[in-house]
Formats: sequence, structure tokens, C-alpha cells
Amino acid sequence: MIGRLDPQKGFDLLTGAAKGLLSRGARLVVLGSGDARLVGALRVLAELRPDAIALIERFDRALARKIYAGIDLFVMPSRFEPCGQGQMIALRYGSPPIVRRTGGLRDTVVDEISAPGRGTGFAFDDATPDALFGACDAAITAYETGGAAWNGLVSRGMAVDFDWTTGSAPRYVEAFERAVAIRRGRKTLPTRPAAAGKNGRSSGRT
Repeated sequence: MIGRLDPQKGFDLLTGAAKGLLSRGARLVVLGSGDARLVGALRVLAELRPDAIALIERFDRALARKIYAGIDLFVMPSRFEPCGQGQMIALRYGSPPIVRRTGGLRDTVVDEISAPGRGTGFAFDDATPDALFGACDAAITAYETGGAAWNGLVSRGMAVDFDWTTGSAPRYVEAFERAVAIRRGRKTLPTRPAAAGKNGRSSGRT
């Protein structure tokens, strides 16, 4: 998990699920800076299990890229996320994301459990450690099973294109062009109400 130590990002959910994940055989790598209290319990656990938990409390862009490239699964259990970049970076690096189904995470990650053979990652709904653990357990099972299903999941994620020049931008242009065409097709253009000046009289603008 990589990000800002903030309740929004759900670091406390990972802390709550950590013991269960270790029992499941997972190893955790956490990189982040911010409110250290959110990972206090995880810090204690990392001291007890240095063989299974690496906790790096700082902002380090270069190290973040190495983590994205070296992990098998990326966790992003945000409570809310207008867009999010971490899951997109993880997809491109071939590290399927495990996300909470909210905001931009819902829009950019297709859940393999509910859409088998079409997914790009794994998703869960409730902002609880148990829900996060359930999604991680499903992801770990898929990883352990491997084979064509896992390779397909990774390949689909790496093929997702979030580039503005080939994806969203052309669609925005098409939407604006349709709007202009519709407006030009009218016999008369609607007139905007005249804006009132400081003295209450119309400014004459339309």
C-alpha cells in the first residue's frame, strides 16, 4: 500500500486486517507519510514481524515506483476517492489492485470476482477490515491458482488505457461537437437574460 497517511486512504483498514493477512501468508509493504497514529498498531506488528512487514514512513517517489513494480497485489481501500492514481499506476505495472468500490476506484477497476474473465482487479464495498480481508483473500487465492486466469487478469490490467489523448479527451471533444451541432441546428439561439448593473438597470449584455 502506498499513499498519504490519512483516514481517507484507509490505512487503518489495512492495520485492522494485517494479522489476518499475515496468517493467510501475505507479506506487507507499506509506504506513506502523514498521520503516524494511523499506522501505530501496524508499526508494533512490523517490529514483531520484520520478516513479513516493511513499513516505510516517508514520501519517496522513486521507491514507490520500485514497490509498484515488485509487488504482486496493490491495496487501495479508500473511504472516498474522486479519481485516484495509485490503482492506475499499479495496473500499468501488472500489479492488480484491490480497491474499495467508491468514486474513481469504482470507475477504473473491474472486479474479477463479479466479472470473471473480464476483471482487472478486486473490489469490496464496506469500509471495514473484514471486507478488505475478504477481497485480499480472493485476490491471494487467484494469485496462488495462477495459470491462464491470473495471466489474463494481469494482461487486461496492463492494457487499460487512461491516456487523455486516446481516451477521455476525444470523447470530451465529441460531446462538445455534438452540443455545438445541436445548438447550431436551432432556428434561433436562446437569449441569455440581461445582466443587471449596479444601479439595477440592465447592462444590455446577452
